[in-house]
Amino acid sequence: MRTCVALEALCVLLLPLAHIAGAFWPNVHFWLCAAVTFFASFAIFYWLRRARGCGSTTAVLYVFSALAISEVEIYVCSLIGTYGFYVAAALSLLQFPCMLSARKNKLANDIESFTPNDDFFGFATTLLSSKRFLTATATSIGVLSIVDGFLRGYPDGTPIAFQPATRVAYGLLTIAICVIVISLMMHKRKSVMTVGIFILLELFACAALVLYAAFPDMPDIGAVFTTTLNALLVAFTWYIIIAFMSFGWRDPYYYALGGWIVWLGCRAIARVTLINVQSLSTNDLLINAIMGTCVVISTQVALGQFLKVSQMEADERHDLHVRRMERLEKQLSRAQANVEALTILKNNAGEYSECAACANAAPMGAGAVGTPNPLQCAGVMPIESVDQDETADESRNAQPGSKHGMRLVQLMDLDEGDSIADIRKATMRDNAEQMGKQFLLSDREVEVLALYALGWTQKRVAEELYISPSTAHAHIKRIYAKTGLHSRQEILDFMDQYTS
Repeated sequence: MRTCVALEALCVLLLPLAHIAGAFWPNVHFWLCAAVTFFASFAIFYWLRRARGCGSTTAVLYVFSALAISEVEIYVCSLIGTYGFYVAAALSLLQFPCMLSARKNKLANDIESFTPNDDFFGFATTLLSSKRFLTATATSIGVLSIVDGFLRGYPDGTPIAFQPATRVAYGLLTIAICVIVISLMMHKRKSVMTVGIFILLELFACAALVLYAAFPDMPDIGAVFTTTLNALLVAFTWYIIIAFMSFGWRDPYYYALGGWIVWLGCRAIARVTLINVQSLSTNDLLINAIMGTCVVISTQVALGQFLKVSQMEADERHDLHVRRMERLEKQLSRAQANVEALTILKNNAGEYSECAACANAAPMGAGAVGTPNPLQCAGVMPIESVDQDETADESRNAQPGSKHGMRLVQLMDLDEGDSIADIRKATMRDNAEQMGKQFLLSDREVEVLALYALGWTQKRVAEELYISPSTAHAHIKRIYAKTGLHSRQEILDFMDQYTS
């Protein structure tokens, strides 16, 4: 991180000298800009990594605030000409004291924040299908990035220069959208970062297409919406990267690089195609049709997956309920059989079992290890065997989805942990949420309760939720105080009796 920040600042300082060095090395400006992008990207990955495991609202506040602040900084630097490079380098070096300050403050995942169940972060804690949903989202971002690449170079691939008025309009529009998104999340509006953000991005793409066609001699008017679309795609990609970092099993930088390649790579491919394919740059009708098709594809992939996930959620909840009822019926049947067997043993107390396996066994209750158990000979079987049957049934149903979907999940390294443990965690999470509503538990207390009820130690709960063991202990004490329960077993008994 330190190396990237230092090299980023150095390359920015060298940019004003690029026009002088250009006489000796024509591409020096290009390579310096590429170097700034490369080193700045890894610095961004560091800050995204620090937000790993946070709630949805915290992630929105984190990325869209950063985007809004960056727009102000970029605009100020653009106004002061050459001196703007030195200001930009100084701002880059400010990351050093920010790193020191961040280490002294709580991590983003320590901040309790609102996370809707139908959000990317909410999906990943409740549904197996969430991982396939994240892969579909990455695909949709890639398709939208292709549209963004075409729009940024419309119509022949060359950059579109802003006029002072349109430059201000773009900055104000981007900051306004950031404020609106943050405000909606702070007011706990659902679907803002799922259906809402995709509709917003696609509306900006459509608006840019219309304005390019309406004002062919003033492309900077359409570029206002194009550049805003690009900025919002950056923030949304950051947001999705944090989600991947939080719920994938690979190193966080793996997902950061993957997200950056999807967004930046697809955009670059579209831009290069527009520059090099003459039939595209000279045929406005064709390029408009291609961009419109990409917008429709993105909509179908993203919103179609939302509908699919919603249906899968209902189906999974129904299946879990059915399997639970079947399990209870098995336990009841086994318990009735055990009562009858124990009655027989009671009437024949002290006698040996007549079966061949127990012919030489000690009297009932001797308890020798390896000795045939008269309880089993009488037909008394442990209830745990029902649990094993239930585990086998759930394991057969733990991997819903198509083979194609699973390949995407494996490609993006989100497949770790798709097992019966996921279903048990989802069930316990649902039970904990119901208890949370009854006893007014906070979102973080619900998370702690779900893991603690699974039998996890306080240390393991702390590691899973990125909190200190003392904080986990404090949450558990508050849970006991609010619920009036006094042990883990009492919590489990309450869930069995009062949750659906």
